[in-house]
Amino acid sequence: GVRLVGSEMCIRDRRRAAHGEDTHCWDEPEPQTFKLRGASYLTDRLKVPAPEGSTLMQLIAIDLICAAQPIEHAAARPGSPALRESADNFVLVVNLQLPGSPAVSLVLFWAVKRQDMADGALMARLEWFADAATDEERNSVLKLVPSVQEGNWIVRRAVGQKPVILGRALHTSYHGLAGRYIEVDVDISSSSVAAGVLRIVRGASRTLVVDLAFVLEGQSDEELPERPLACARLMCVDLDLATPIDAPNDSGAAMASGPAPEPFDASSTGTSPLRADGDTPHGVRVLASAESTLNGQ
Repeated sequence: GVRLVGSEMCIRDRRRAAHGEDTHCWDEPEPQTFKLRGASYLTDRLKVPAPEGSTLMQLIAIDLICAAQPIEHAAARPGSPALRESADNFVLVVNLQLPGSPAVSLVLFWAVKRQDMADGALMARLEWFADAATDEERNSVLKLVPSVQEGNWIVRRAVGQKPVILGRALHTSYHGLAGRYIEVDVDISSSSVAAGVLRIVRGASRTLVVDLAFVLEGQSDEELPERPLACARLMCVDLDLATPIDAPNDSGAAMASGPAPEPFDASSTGTSPLRADGDTPHGVRVLASAESTLNGQ
């Protein structure tokens, strides 16, 4: 059988499933799937495909969970991939909080696996974003770039292709442990436009392939060209299969600084391979990107 990263709440890693099983699972798209701001964007406004192998972080798990109330600080749950992985590698968590009853969260986890090979400038910017930036600064730079590769024309038209600065379009909050991980909670219900698009997407989610890229927007020559922080591919995900959990366990406090939690034993849950072997990217674009229609960048 397939050994999942994190817990029984994970969506399967397609690369570890049986050949041809590509429903309700995830993969990583190649970065060149996304057009980002080029080195001279501030003068020529040109966007170019991100270079091959330029994504800073690697996707390690996706949880699909639900509770009676919106789930905040999902990474703090016991057994979370963030707590386990961050003992050795810095982790980015994005918690897409979907409206409805029960409240569903799609929680994505990435880790910086090879800091010796990472883009130094982008790594430094990630450290600034996680440990030094104010919430206002974070809200102004974290960008979602969506791409619907497989799906009907109604969904493609609703989602669109424009990037969105998450903190400007949607209520966004931040949690974490300094030097270990940062979690970005994105409340899709905070925008009527995004919630409306999600209703369309939700009805067709089992037939969609959506690629997502998260980027720190380049707003000066020194911050260009843009490179992806993290990418994910959602493949025919059934949002009705969310695993119920206990009530939210976090008070909503901002970034924590105190002692680090005890490291989790990675061998207890297994580790996924971090690069596909010969997989052809399917492509897809995201739920929260609904806000593309409001605030494309």
